[in-house]
Amino acid sequence: MKRLAILAALVSCTASADTYVDNLYWQVSGQTYGRQWGDTSGRWNIQTYASYSSTALNLFPTLGISATGDSLSEITLHRIAYQNTSGMERLNVSAMSDAVDGGDYRIGVERSGAGQFHPIRFCFENVTPGVAVCPLRITLEGVFINVGGQWRPVAYQ
Repeated sequence: MKRLAILAALVSCTASADTYVDNLYWQVSGQTYGRQWGDTSGRWNIQTYASYSSTALNLFPTLGISATGDSLSEITLHRIAYQNTSGMERLNVSAMSDAVDGGDYRIGVERSGAGQFHPIRFCFENVTPGVAVCPLRITLEGVFINVGGQWRPVAYQ
């Protein structure tokens, strides 16, 4: 029954466009459950219409043979445009296969060619642009905490 609902949702997707936004609504049995749209800033947006529910993006691995040399599912943020062949820089969050990293979950910084390993900062952000408190920074040299505006290495024990 669930497969029929998913099929009905796919079949009954309707698209509408206005001057600035293209919307795609997904429906099951005439009930609208959500929409996705792209806007003029290049962002892809998703919103649920189901009350008391959450908006989520779920990435599941294949039902068949699982990956053995890669992640089972992954979200990747690229710093360099796909068309730029001089190098690659990206950050990923991955559910690794058992054959890779013992099945750990991993946050990875990757590069190739002329790419760089940029540090990762953990920040608490205000809704005001440019206002953030970033107490933790991870680089190739180690883990640092921000104390009084200065990055100090975390002592390992």
